[in-house]
Amino acid sequence: MEILNSDSANILANRAAIARRMMSGFGDGEVSMGTPFELNLPKFEELAEYDVAYLAYSLQTGDAELYLGYVRWLHSMLAGHGLPGEVIVPMALANLNRSVREVVSLQNPGQVEALFEAARTVPAGAAAHPETFLRPEGAMAGLAAEYLDRIVHSDRRGALDLVRQAIEKKVEITELYLEVFEPVQREVGRLWQMQKISVAHEHFASGTTQMAMSMLYEQIFKNDARRTGCAMVAACVGDELHEIGLRMVADLFEMSGWDTVFLGASAPMQAIATMLRETGANLLALSCSMIVHVENIRRTIAFLREDGFADLTILVGGFPFNLSPRLAGIVGATGYAPDARTAIVEARRFCPG
Repeated sequence: MEILNSDSANILANRAAIARRMMSGFGDGEVSMGTPFELNLPKFEELAEYDVAYLAYSLQTGDAELYLGYVRWLHSMLAGHGLPGEVIVPMALANLNRSVREVVSLQNPGQVEALFEAARTVPAGAAAHPETFLRPEGAMAGLAAEYLDRIVHSDRRGALDLVRQAIEKKVEITELYLEVFEPVQREVGRLWQMQKISVAHEHFASGTTQMAMSMLYEQIFKNDARRTGCAMVAACVGDELHEIGLRMVADLFEMSGWDTVFLGASAPMQAIATMLRETGANLLALSCSMIVHVENIRRTIAFLREDGFADLTILVGGFPFNLSPRLAGIVGATGYAPDARTAIVEARRFCPG
């Protein structure tokens, strides 16, 4: 596990204080920028903490893309809300730059300034319309598009009927997971980011997909795939509630002949250790969708390494790791996988079965 450098460690340790100081530059929840609008202050405080965390980990990894990717995401999210990112983002960068220097004593201020300079060059329209996750071609493209249309229009029965019909037509369950469920859930996230759908629609879509997956469990857990003799535990730690992606990973491992235990969201590290011992698992998969939960993964891995699992294979994944795979080394993981298919390929390196 790599040790956090002093600037990164100090920024993370003072994340909340820096975020509060940063927010003070926006006034008392209202900013007038030609066209007045009300800011949702708690949400912007949350974004401020994300901003601080992305900055700290970008400094630690030496990977500017981690922070720049977040800035592009922020531009896109603001554009979706109809807010002027070309005004808010430079203000946020200036406030954060000032706040970091006021709260912590930097050992390498030049590295910090270089990162802010790069962030200021990200054009406001660069990611206003991020590319779709749905593939325009392929045997499952039509089904994925139709399934997405059903779930974003709150048609649960219609969506589940599509899945039933696909199974009746002998579509492989792995293909449903990899070519329908996985890209559609990512597309749902993109549509929320662009404010094409609401949080309520996003939650409905995820719930429907989880229901569709549960319909397939009888077949998944009686599948006749050759058992590999390998076992894996999968969990989201700390306050991480986004579990559906990791659930898909666990199911696909099961279909590949692994014995799997999925612990779901907010799994305590002691519970993970207990399950690892009970199952004799060869692999632990951990996931987070938010940068503020990366530290929880780091602490969990550090705890496990000290608790008798020094040589355990640990794979990590999720949005922050997709922006910078170098984060895997920072948190002490064995490796990283951007998606379920890659996770299985990576796992075979450590447990060929």
